[in-house]
Amino acid sequence: MVWGNVVALCEIVPVVGGLIGGGISAVLSCLNLFIIKGVKPIWLKVVISIAILGVTFGICCGIGYAIIAAAQQLL
Repeated sequence: MVWGNVVALCEIVPVVGGLIGGGISAVLSCLNLFIIKGVKPIWLKVVISIAILGVTFGICCGIGYAIIAAAQQLL
């Protein structure tokens, strides 16, 4: 994920990557594939995929903020 490698972007919105972010992304990507497999209209498949992508980014962002808050508590 490019976002985590760019310091300026992480200062705006921190996201978690690595094992945690990859695991979350993998689980939600597989869920996405199972969901859209049963959907016929292409436009609905696109909408579902974009929504799950947003949920994935939101979860990784929330965990990133939680990690930063916890690190600031320690300092």
